[in-house]
Amino acid sequence: KNIIYFGNKKCDFQITDIKVHKNLSIASILYKKKKFKFKFKDFPLFQIENALLAVLSLLMMGFKIEKLQKLTSRLPGVPGRMQLAGKKKSGARIFIDFAHTPDALERVMIEAKKMTDGKLHILFGCGGDRDKKKRSVMGKIASEYSDHVIVTDDNPRFENPSKIRKEIIGKNKNFINFSCRKKAIEYGIKSLAKNDILIIAGKGHEKFQIIKDKYYKFDDYKIAMKYCL
Repeated sequence: KNIIYFGNKKCDFQITDIKVHKNLSIASILYKKKKFKFKFKDFPLFQIENALLAVLSLLMMGFKIEKLQKLTSRLPGVPGRMQLAGKKKSGARIFIDFAHTPDALERVMIEAKKMTDGKLHILFGCGGDRDKKKRSVMGKIASEYSDHVIVTDDNPRFENPSKIRKEIIGKNKNFINFSCRKKAIEYGIKSLAKNDILIIAGKGHEKFQIIKDKYYKFDDYKIAMKYCL
């Protein structure tokens, strides 16, 4: 069996460069001593790398590289993983992401900053009955990387949601505090200016919100789409 090496160093399928131009990213590939370019729309870097690995898999199955080049710009996002939920006429974009840990939140904001020359807005909360130490850390990270922070409820479960939000906010005076996640999303989207990005983080692909022991229908993606119209 042949082993094909993939990566950004010298190998069989080499990613030589990825240039990001707002909502368009262009990946340059060196494959069989030839250069190829693949275009992606509204894709973060980690998704582009995953997609290119899928491209290589398809090449190994016999698909033509020229055909795959035409398809990558039409790829949909992965549900809940920097998933594009909508665009405003101003060029502002709204993404849904499952990031609910300090590391994940930091990574997604670093990626988002590369994708815009506007301001970065982040909307998130923290789950109740879970790691409490991360709340203030996530608040600090949000303050450091974003221009506008909206703190709202995630899945409070049996904890007091107001207390959770206060622990996230800490001493930050410029955070916006919303108890209702739906209203927070509406506010966040209406606050966007030209070319801004809003990341709605924490729940991703989930279709519910847990309050005490009740599961209520709640879908960040569908709500965001509604307010983008």
